[in-house]
Amino acid sequence: MLNIKDKIINLAHNKVNNNILRKKLIRPDCCYICNYKTKLHGHHWDYSKLLEVTWLCPKCHKMVHKRIRQMKHNILTCTDKEFELIIKMFRERSL
Repeated sequence: MLNIKDKIINLAHNKVNNNILRKKLIRPDCCYICNYKTKLHGHHWDYSKLLEVTWLCPKCHKMVHKRIRQMKHNILTCTDKEFELIIKMFRERSL
Protein backbone atom coordinates (compact mmCIF):
# COMPACT_ATOMS: atom_id res chain seq x y z
CA MET A 1 0.00 0.00 0.00
CA LEU A 2 1.31 3.42 -0.98
CA ASN A 3 1.73 6.18 1.56
CA ILE A 4 0.40 9.71 0.92
CA LYS A 5 3.74 11.01 -0.40
CA ASP A 6 4.01 8.18 -2.95
CA LYS A 7 0.39 8.70 -4.05
CA ILE A 8 1.06 12.40 -4.68
CA ILE A 9 4.24 11.62 -6.64
CA ASN A 10 2.42 9.01 -8.75
CA LEU A 11 -0.42 11.45 -9.42
CA ALA A 12 2.03 14.13 -10.59
CA HIS A 13 3.90 11.71 -12.87
CA ASN A 14 0.64 10.42 -14.38
CA LYS A 15 -0.66 13.95 -14.92
CA VAL A 16 2.51 14.95 -16.79
CA ASN A 17 2.52 11.78 -18.91
CA ASN A 18 -1.18 12.13 -19.81
CA ASN A 19 -0.72 15.77 -20.80
CA ILE A 20 2.27 14.87 -22.99
CA LEU A 21 0.18 12.20 -24.73
CA ARG A 22 -2.66 14.71 -25.26
CA LYS A 23 -0.12 17.25 -26.58
CA LYS A 24 -1.11 19.74 -23.87
CA LEU A 25 2.43 19.62 -22.46
CA ILE A 26 5.49 19.63 -24.72
CA ARG A 27 8.65 17.79 -23.73
CA PRO A 28 11.61 19.81 -25.06
CA ASP A 29 14.62 18.24 -26.78
CA CYS A 30 17.39 19.61 -24.51
CA CYS A 31 18.15 19.37 -20.80
CA TYR A 32 17.54 22.63 -18.92
CA ILE A 33 20.89 22.33 -17.15
CA CYS A 34 23.41 20.89 -19.63
CA ASN A 35 21.55 21.26 -22.97
CA TYR A 36 22.16 17.58 -23.77
CA LYS A 37 19.71 16.22 -26.36
CA THR A 38 18.01 13.06 -25.12
CA LYS A 39 14.66 11.85 -23.80
CA LEU A 40 14.14 14.07 -20.78
CA HIS A 41 12.65 13.52 -17.33
CA GLY A 42 10.21 16.03 -15.89
CA HIS A 43 11.48 17.04 -12.45
CA HIS A 44 8.88 18.34 -9.99
CA TRP A 45 10.23 20.91 -7.54
CA ASP A 46 6.84 21.08 -5.86
CA TYR A 47 4.44 18.17 -6.26
CA SER A 48 1.45 20.37 -5.45
CA LYS A 49 2.05 21.97 -8.88
CA LEU A 50 1.37 18.90 -10.96
CA LEU A 51 2.26 20.26 -14.39
CA GLU A 52 5.17 22.50 -13.40
CA VAL A 53 8.30 20.53 -14.26
CA THR A 54 11.87 21.27 -15.21
CA TRP A 55 13.04 19.07 -18.06
CA LEU A 56 16.32 17.31 -17.24
CA CYS A 57 18.44 14.60 -18.82
CA PRO A 58 18.71 11.43 -16.69
CA LYS A 59 22.22 12.37 -15.50
CA CYS A 60 21.26 15.88 -14.34
CA HIS A 61 18.00 14.60 -12.82
CA LYS A 62 19.97 12.10 -10.74
CA MET A 63 22.44 14.80 -9.67
CA VAL A 64 19.62 17.18 -8.67
CA HIS A 65 18.04 14.53 -6.43
CA LYS A 66 21.44 13.71 -4.94
CA ARG A 67 22.05 17.39 -4.21
CA ILE A 68 18.61 17.81 -2.67
CA ARG A 69 19.30 14.82 -0.38
CA GLN A 70 22.69 16.32 0.52
CA MET A 71 20.96 19.57 1.42
CA LYS A 72 18.57 17.48 3.58
CA HIS A 73 15.46 18.88 1.90
CA ASN A 74 12.19 17.11 1.48
CA ILE A 75 11.85 16.15 -2.20
CA LEU A 76 8.26 17.38 -2.21
CA THR A 77 9.21 21.07 -1.94
CA CYS A 78 12.01 23.34 -3.03
CA THR A 79 11.93 27.14 -2.86
CA ASP A 80 12.68 29.33 -5.88
CA LYS A 81 15.93 30.43 -4.25
CA GLU A 82 17.02 26.81 -3.67
CA PHE A 83 16.03 25.96 -7.24
CA GLU A 84 18.18 28.78 -8.66
CA LEU A 85 21.11 27.77 -6.45
CA ILE A 86 20.94 24.15 -7.61
CA ILE A 87 20.59 25.12 -11.29
CA LYS A 88 23.53 27.56 -11.01
CA MET A 89 25.67 24.86 -9.43
CA PHE A 90 24.90 22.34 -12.17
CA ARG A 91 25.35 24.82 -15.01
CA GLU A 92 28.77 25.80 -13.68
CA ARG A 93 29.67 22.11 -13.28
CA SER A 94 28.62 21.19 -16.82
CA LEU A 95 30.63 23.93 -18.57
